[in-house]
Amino acid sequence: MSARRSFVFGFPCDLRLPDREFSGCSIIDSISGTRQFYGTRSASIPVPLSCQSIRKALSAISPCGGRAAHWRGTTAPTPGEPVPLDPSDQAAADPFATARPFTILAVCTGNICRSPAVERLLVAALDPDSGVRVTSAGVRAVVGAPMPAPMAALVRAAGADPDGFAARQLTEPMLRDADLVLALTKWHRAQIVSLYPGAVRRTFTVRELARLVSSVDPASLPDAGAGARLAALLPLAAAQRGVRRVAAGDDDVVDPYGRSDETYQRSFDELAPAVAEIVRVVRG
Repeated sequence: MSARRSFVFGFPCDLRLPDREFSGCSIIDSISGTRQFYGTRSASIPVPLSCQSIRKALSAISPCGGRAAHWRGTTAPTPGEPVPLDPSDQAAADPFATARPFTILAVCTGNICRSPAVERLLVAALDPDSGVRVTSAGVRAVVGAPMPAPMAALVRAAGADPDGFAARQLTEPMLRDADLVLALTKWHRAQIVSLYPGAVRRTFTVRELARLVSSVDPASLPDAGAGARLAALLPLAAAQRGVRRVAAGDDDVVDPYGRSDETYQRSFDELAPAVAEIVRVVRG
């Protein structure tokens, strides 16, 4: 490692160069105009800096994988002026800078009965331009399967469209991309968090979330689209967790798959009011 006092734009600085980093790169040739200095530990040589050498260095970085090419031809910002971001970094710096919708992911076991019903009821209740995207998946999905006829009939009778549905297997990227995950039972919630622990604070059972938001005054949420209101609602709901006890099973929706029409009706009667309560608060 070597160091040398130099000056950049009139200000003193110490330039420290690692011995082996960027071995084989042409940056040093561009700065020094001489042979390549890297490749052996004994070859570390300090490099003087100047405005011209900096410009040459920036031109040389891009073949080595840098982003200097993006800024060629631009004017350097004046002191105190914010430096513009590369467009590929802008979304990471400000997640609200893009038109990305607020994504809700409903999750049950097979993704053929309960979570599809939640998905289609939410889609029907929220305006197409609400800024909300709703999908569903299963922890043990019957991949590609449609909604069973009894559940499809109940969804249709409620004014939603069950047609064209196909079950999907839950994956970690789905959970990573979701802003809100609605599980149908506490067991599903545990499976979700096990698969992707980062989703813990934004994962609720659908009945749990309905119970938690029931005390929220819709007027306290932003006067904006459903996506912005949901984003504001989640921290309020999370803060209510554990405030009051609920009986075991109260937050679960019964699985009707392969059972009687009465069980399908019971399952729908457990999930539909919860969806309606969430929509009521979001729509104001």
